[in-house]
Amino acid sequence: MPLHFHYFTGRGVVPLFETGQGNKKRLNHKLKNEQVIKDPKRRNQRFSPLRLIDDMVDRDMLPAIFFTFSRKGCDSGMRELGTVSLNSYTEREEVKRFIGHFRTLSTSLEISEETETCFINGVASHHAGLLPATKLLVEQLFQRNLLKVVFATETLAAGINMPARSTVITSISKRTNEGHRLLRPSEFLQMSGRAGRRGMDTVGHVVVVRTPFNTGSEVGKLASAKADPLNSQFTPTYAMVLNLMERHTLSDAEFLINKSFGAFTSERRTNPMSEELKDRQETLDYAQNFPCEAQYTLEDFHGQLKLREEISRLNRQKSTIKKQVKKFGEAPELLEELKQTEARLFDVINQVEEAPCATCDQFKTHRRLSERVERLKKQVNRLEGEVEAERNVYWRQFQNLY
Repeated sequence: MPLHFHYFTGRGVVPLFETGQGNKKRLNHKLKNEQVIKDPKRRNQRFSPLRLIDDMVDRDMLPAIFFTFSRKGCDSGMRELGTVSLNSYTEREEVKRFIGHFRTLSTSLEISEETETCFINGVASHHAGLLPATKLLVEQLFQRNLLKVVFATETLAAGINMPARSTVITSISKRTNEGHRLLRPSEFLQMSGRAGRRGMDTVGHVVVVRTPFNTGSEVGKLASAKADPLNSQFTPTYAMVLNLMERHTLSDAEFLINKSFGAFTSERRTNPMSEELKDRQETLDYAQNFPCEAQYTLEDFHGQLKLREEISRLNRQKSTIKKQVKKFGEAPELLEELKQTEARLFDVINQVEEAPCATCDQFKTHRRLSERVERLKKQVNRLEGEVEAERNVYWRQFQNLY
């Protein structure tokens, strides 16, 4: 269902995004410079649904679900808006008859006179603090389009069939055990997705209410963000082992464990590592089996590199001896050491110049790859360990418990 996002500024409803932008969601230019409210008096002002409902009635955006993150807020919103009748006379009479019929079927229904009046006027609340019979009554009234507004906690966003044309998100932050935090994109998307009735509406409406602590820019970012990735909560337990072993063989259990969403996400996590491992292994194999024109093995080629390192070492040694001769004079021992060093240097240079590598166009490439061999081996070993640790992790946990 396509969704249209709106923003309630406190004075009226405006589009959250610019129109005519195609698939791009560009924040309404009127909201770009909006600032958080710093005035203490205005910060303490509570959201009043009465200010919003007139706009929603004029725009034909009912029925609607108002998502509020506290049971107390749901009930107070119902009582405040329940003083206004959103139902026609015929609908109010039908609600009365339905409640009376419901009472004959459910002796556990207990609602106050004030709450019943709110229901008759087309307003209700829905949260975990209500008795099951009351929640069932609210759900059935809403499904029959006899409730125009339901104030609900976010638990209503999943699992209950209560189709609405609009959803109203009264705040983009919520209180948790760690304090207040912004809604996650998936939480926002879950609530927004309740807007629009399949087969009845061509578009769903999502209204986000301005609060003193958030701005339109933050709302725009949240509404245009992609959903959070799904993380599996699957964990093998002793009870799982016992239940599976009671009905299946060990091989069947392995098949089932490896078909879990947890195993799927684990395999998906290994894919980038496996690709990287494959690339590193191919580079290592190429370096170890370089197509050398002289058919040198990696050990032979390392011997050539050591000869070149020997030339650099002998040149440094020769330079040091010459400085000593200049400083201390031509002592026989220094002259003999200099003679031997020069002879060795001459011999090594001849070996290097006579080797095929001296005129090979691929020498630099061969040297660069050969110098990476040890580093590539370490990378391959590390990646193999990481892939092995991630692969079949749930089946290994199951086997340990078994």
